[in-house]
Amino acid sequence: TPLPVARTEDLGGGAKRHRWYAVCRRSLLRCAGSRQGAAQGRHARKESPVMPRYFTLHEAERLIPLVTERLESAISAKAVVSEIDGELNDLSARVCMLGGIEIDPGEIARRKLERLSLVRLIEESVEQIQSSGCLVKDLDMGLLDFPALLNGVEVYLCWKLGETRIEWWHSTQEGYSGRRRIIDEFGGTPGSLRPN
Repeated sequence: TPLPVARTEDLGGGAKRHRWYAVCRRSLLRCAGSRQGAAQGRHARKESPVMPRYFTLHEAERLIPLVTERLESAISAKAVVSEIDGELNDLSARVCMLGGIEIDPGEIARRKLERLSLVRLIEESVEQIQSSGCLVKDLDMGLLDFPALLNGVEVYLCWKLGETRIEWWHSTQEGYSGRRRIIDEFGGTPGSLRPN
């Protein structure tokens, strides 16, 4: 199951807050089977409004090596979590179909602990990426957005894992399918993207 996408909340007066991580953490905890964790996610404390960080194109591109490492770590961990889920689901189906089979409870417990550890790694990796100011839009695709200002309006510089540079942008209302080339809008002057 893909992880939730980032959500932007309008705080009025042009201020916005990006609330992806809280949604992601709740989903991951529910996915990990932690009822207590999911309940805590529902009752998480309210955060005070924080002004988003705006990147210049140069600042965003300087972060690519750092976020690439963390993004690859999260994607690898998510693949193993999916593999473990498949194994546990297959085992459960076999037990139900055959009316019971001999299992190794120690091995099952080990795999569940491994899964929980990997879910924590995903959470930490996503939190580290987002703490730099960029937004994880789609973990499966390795898609990140960097908030920027274009003529005083918030837009997203859009980067996908595997791309060597940030060459695309889109408005906050559009997604990946609405990407436009930076050169088209900025006429070869990426410096027109200014920080807050």
